[in-house]
Amino acid sequence: MTGALLDKFALEATELVGTLGDLLTRASTAPPDAEEFTRDTRALRDLATMAQRTGIAQVATGLERLARLVSEGSLAWDASVRGTAVAAVDDLKFLVRGVHTWGEAEYRRSTNRVAELDYVAPQTPPTKSLRNHAASLATGPELSHAEGGLEEMSPQLTALRTRLQHTPSVPIPATPATPAALGPSHGGARGAELKTLLAMSIAGLAPLATLRFADPAYQPDDDVIPMEELLFRGREALKEALNLGDRLRHAETPVDHETLAELYDLLQLAAAD
Repeated sequence: MTGALLDKFALEATELVGTLGDLLTRASTAPPDAEEFTRDTRALRDLATMAQRTGIAQVATGLERLARLVSEGSLAWDASVRGTAVAAVDDLKFLVRGVHTWGEAEYRRSTNRVAELDYVAPQTPPTKSLRNHAASLATGPELSHAEGGLEEMSPQLTALRTRLQHTPSVPIPATPATPAALGPSHGGARGAELKTLLAMSIAGLAPLATLRFADPAYQPDDDVIPMEELLFRGREALKEALNLGDRLRHAETPVDHETLAELYDLLQLAAAD
């Protein structure tokens, strides 16, 4: 754009920015006239776009959006919002003065101001209905329904706690030999040591195979999922541990730690019921 056209833009833009400043000066407690403020910011945006001064156009667009949100009631006109608008107009005065020598300072000033306007007056603000709904959650029927659900679950939790307290326990077999008891080893049990350890562990389960596991007393409830359906328990866990031990004894590859941990978990489940 030629210097003469920039001069014309600067003259008209200065007048528009001055009008915006006057409107904000009179809007100390109430928002400025929405129609006049929007008309001037839109005119400034169009002029800046034609003058190829994108930074000024973006700041004007943010101000126009802020005024629209205030007019619609989506944004309250308080001291913080008014301060943002006043600061944006002050920056526009600086930017208009620099239209002929636009450089890094003008670019930074416009970019920072656009970011603040986007934060205070977002392009997609939450609607009043959403804000009212969020506020009602603290005291509305949704919270009461959730609290009622917890009260309904209380008897079920009490029954489960009673069941666990009255479940007969089975003596736990002696602790199997550890890898350290089998002799010095580096990096854990391996090869023959590991197979010996597993054999001793399985042998320790032999007394459990003849035990009769009592059925725990509990209060039937169709809404409660029985624990037996979720994990191996009692005799089923014992059978699974024996099957896993047989597979490990005939394994041709070293046993990994995950499989060994699974075996010990099954032993604990067998002894816990």
